[in-house]
Amino acid sequence: LASASDSISVVDAVRQGLATEKLRTPSGAIAGGVNQTDRGDGFVMTHDILALEVAMALVARTTSFDIYNPPGSIVNHAREIINTREKPFPNWFEAWRSMPYGMDYSRAAVIYSVKCAPENIELRPGALLGYLNSVLTETDHQHP
Repeated sequence: LASASDSISVVDAVRQGLATEKLRTPSGAIAGGVNQTDRGDGFVMTHDILALEVAMALVARTTSFDIYNPPGSIVNHAREIINTREKPFPNWFEAWRSMPYGMDYSRAAVIYSVKCAPENIELRPGALLGYLNSVLTETDHQHP
């Protein structure tokens, strides 16, 4: 029998399950998402969070804001981009989602890579993954 001190809440059990479950890219490669990053201790990365960060990066092309404490208006605008699949969001999200271990990068790396990319790079087939591979040199995901 487990003692009361050995039991964990349902929420903690789900968190532990998510942390140990390996997220996959569409090709089946490991997407990552369990490394410590600048998002904080205990943070569990998901495809939904990745989508929000990619969309916030698109907003950041025209609006300056603190990426670690974005105002509600920025988050709402990013959600609108996701919901309407406003271009070029689908291309950027798919590139990040398809990249092996792409979900191990920091929020800063995700936002910077999209915000500072050459204009209309997503229109050239294969250019996004090549660009991401060339700019993603981060090795300390907790302190980008």
